[in-house]
Amino acid sequence: MNKTNMPSFSDRQIQLEEVRILPLREFWNGFLLSGGFWRLYWNDAPGAGVILNGRKIELLPDALYVLPPFPELYTFWDGATVNQLYIHFEAASLFGSPDARLNRLDLTPELRGLLEEASQLAAGNRDSGRLDLVALALVAVSLTRLPPEALCELDRDRRITRVCDWMRSHTARELDIPALAARTGFAPNAFIRRFREVTGCTPHRYLLNLRYIQAARLLESTDLGIDEIIAEIGVRDRFHFSRTFKRFYGTPPAAFRASRR
Repeated sequence: MNKTNMPSFSDRQIQLEEVRILPLREFWNGFLLSGGFWRLYWNDAPGAGVILNGRKIELLPDALYVLPPFPELYTFWDGATVNQLYIHFEAASLFGSPDARLNRLDLTPELRGLLEEASQLAAGNRDSGRLDLVALALVAVSLTRLPPEALCELDRDRRITRVCDWMRSHTARELDIPALAARTGFAPNAFIRRFREVTGCTPHRYLLNLRYIQAARLLESTDLGIDEIIAEIGVRDRFHFSRTFKRFYGTPPAAFRASRR
């Protein structure tokens, strides 16, 4: 493999969002995979997958699948018994390519060993510290196995990544395109165009996903009420929040919280 364009991970942080084994059911039919986080999937049996360019692609047990942020893919499930290990994670300043929305990795002995241990720990619901370490290793190895073009490294632009970092720290702020553009030295229209080239989405979509990732964290790790959470993330309409949250996570906020408790 030509490593000329391969990224260095020394200046990046991988942050786990969720590691879980889940039996796939009807909810996996027609579910839109969206959101500004990376995904790693392993299904223990055929019978479920995603729809890419109008074609159904099964996620088979002999491979891992890595999806970049904002894959915008719909799912399907044919009724089979399928358990899925999934890892949602963020990789600071590392963006995926819109042209590589589904990356298949054959299970090498290294990946298989990490996958087996992660699956056992997640299924046993024990030793969460060890599970996090194994999941981080699985994610890091998987990312290094992706082809350089899947990481969109040639589009990296520190002006845009600095704006993304600022947005991550100020999710409750209203989106101000002229002010963000001024931070980069671009005119507003040029900023939007460059932002989309680097991240694969518009600034509005990027902020939307940051807000709902934060909302999920708050639902899982705090006792804040819904009104307090929407104020925290900068959303003003409770009905709109609940509807959008369900679109992202497949379940309403209250049910999401209950399932994590």
